[in-house]
Amino acid sequence: MASSAKPRLFTRYWPVVWAAGLLVPRAARQQWRAERKARLTHWALFLQERDRPAPTSERELNRWAWHCFTEALWTRFGQEETAKRADRALRSPRLVLCGCVVVLLAVVLLSGLLPVTRSLVFALPYGNASRVGLGAYVGSFWGSFRSTVPNTWVNVWQSQNTTLDGIAEYAFSPRLPGRDAGMVVGQVSANFFDVLGVGAQLGQTFHEFERASAAGGTEANGSNCGNCLVVSYDFWRNQLHGDRAIIGRTLQLGMYKWKIVGVLPRSFWFVTRDAQAWMIMPPQPVMLSSGHQSLHDAAPFRTEIQVARLTAPVMLLKPGVSARDAESDLNSLIERFIKSPTGHVVITPIQRQVRQTLTPFIVAWFAGLLITIAAAYWHYHDFIRGAAARLVAQWWAFIVFKTGILLLATTLAAIELVRAIGHSEEQAIDPTVWPLSIWLCVALGVVAMFWSLRDQRYRCRVCLSKLGLAVMVGDQSRLLLDSGATEFVCPRGHGMLHVSAMETSWIDAEHWTRLDPSWNELFGDNK
Repeated sequence: MASSAKPRLFTRYWPVVWAAGLLVPRAARQQWRAERKARLTHWALFLQERDRPAPTSERELNRWAWHCFTEALWTRFGQEETAKRADRALRSPRLVLCGCVVVLLAVVLLSGLLPVTRSLVFALPYGNASRVGLGAYVGSFWGSFRSTVPNTWVNVWQSQNTTLDGIAEYAFSPRLPGRDAGMVVGQVSANFFDVLGVGAQLGQTFHEFERASAAGGTEANGSNCGNCLVVSYDFWRNQLHGDRAIIGRTLQLGMYKWKIVGVLPRSFWFVTRDAQAWMIMPPQPVMLSSGHQSLHDAAPFRTEIQVARLTAPVMLLKPGVSARDAESDLNSLIERFIKSPTGHVVITPIQRQVRQTLTPFIVAWFAGLLITIAAAYWHYHDFIRGAAARLVAQWWAFIVFKTGILLLATTLAAIELVRAIGHSEEQAIDPTVWPLSIWLCVALGVVAMFWSLRDQRYRCRVCLSKLGLAVMVGDQSRLLLDSGATEFVCPRGHGMLHVSAMETSWIDAEHWTRLDPSWNELFGDNK
């Protein structure tokens, strides 16, 4: 019975043990296998003495056989030596720097390679980007600022200016007319894309469509093309399934039918990346002159008055004309029909306007880094003054690089979260998006600074390894003599940090003690 049972158990597990032996160094492999072969043989014989080995025993034998791989690895590398190397790696400053870099890479990858940041830094995707400016009205009173002006001003500027090659109007709506689903739509004048110098990737823009329709004998001006749409590349790709035959076709989007006349380039964006479609700005509202109570009054002498509306202007400067020259030209035109204007018009180059968005974030990054450096100097000035120049330089380099990478990660994360923060079904563009993003940048930066300073606090002043071996010393109930504290020791024996349990005016909150060479024998293996 035993001779027939032994091969069954032995043959089942011995190949596993033999394969594990391949991990053992060649010099000790034969002895290692012989020891485990003898143990496996005795174990199999012992279990075979029973009529049927219990399932628990077989599971235990199976666990032991596969655990031989772990034993073989410890035999090759040494369990104690491996544990020391792992502990040294976990306490190493390189691990912290690598972790900071991983956090930064995670922000880059999870955001989709920083699309918002890239759009703010790189050149704008407009042919006329160097000559396009955004107009705004600045009042004479503090805080009186509007990005919109009456469209009557735009009409006067358009017809009488001497410094512009064109003025376009734009606005944003949170949804397409007749469609309940949220869909940011840009409402623009017909010459909007001409002013920017942007053409359609597929189909035509509004002016191109008008010219083509006029050449074909079809009247297609802004008022008669109220159902035309120029869609973004993402909307065409995702909602229209990238259908090239969609150009010129009419689609039912909500209550109304819309004619798709063009698809914009993939890189195009203006003010917001969430605009999915662009339509001709609807006509101005009208009202009856005084004395008429109803729009349905068919009196032949009825007159209608157009109601002025506020609009945001985008302007194309003539070649060689500066923004300041154009401002003087437009403000002089305002003074012709307003006797005492309460403000003045300013024109900001669009590339500068976009890049100015990054200014608060850059300031926050530098401020966070400088505050961290100042706090570290104030807290560790005794060490900085007394230590060797090489150690001080190493210490400063570590805290600066660590904090700088973390602050960069938090800053980029706050910028990239703009689209998530600003997602709203009730309005096209949330005006609080960028202030909230700046607040988030500051909040995350403060967390990063506190963590960086705390991590630096519990690191060796010599090798920057994480301190360990925390030991409670003294008496927590005493304040003057033998007061309570916690002592942390460098695992390589460079020094010891004494942290008092309570900060008082007569006891240093922290005290670093450099260990003399007599301690080297105790920490010799960790050098």
